[in-house]
Amino acid sequence: MKQLIPALFAVGALMALVGAAVFITGWVYAPYIYTIGAGFVALAQINTPVRGKSKTLKRLRIQQIFGAIALVLTGAFMFFTHGNDWIACLTIAAILELYTAFRIPQEEAKLQHDLEMQRHRHRKLCLFQEYLAAVLESTLLFLYLPEQVLVPYSKPQVSLYWILLFVLTWNQPPMPSKSYRSFKKAMKSS
Repeated sequence: MKQLIPALFAVGALMALVGAAVFITGWVYAPYIYTIGAGFVALAQINTPVRGKSKTLKRLRIQQIFGAIALVLTGAFMFFTHGNDWIACLTIAAILELYTAFRIPQEEAKLQHDLEMQRHRHRKLCLFQEYLAAVLESTLLFLYLPEQVLVPYSKPQVSLYWILLFVLTWNQPPMPSKSYRSFKKAMKSS
């Protein structure tokens, strides 16, 4: 299906171009060729998957489908009106198709860039949380040490350190690592 859609679009676009160019000469089969080609283009565009969920991308997609419907409507004007009404409809369809052909890839690239930036920020946050977990682990190990080692540090310094750690980890506290859990388990058993 992925290879069928671009092929359908290419064949349809070629048929629509030939049908519109030959219609001016008055050839009887030109509206048939154009309408079948416009139908192929419309089918290809309607069945093209959307790569994103933003409101702008959905709006552009609706505009693209309206342009495809206007292409098919141009074929109906070729059959049923004998003036230049089909040229006006084809112009509207071409403007819609041209606008969406440039804007949809631009919007998809913007969404991809935003997703990469979000992943980058998440990686930085994870590294910061790992750093805080290491600091917290070393602090907890420090507090489990015997009192003879703690003599140089007074209780207010240790309390201030705990308050600082609590404020820094308020949003998402890091989980203690395995080494801290095994150390705590060893301390309980002794």
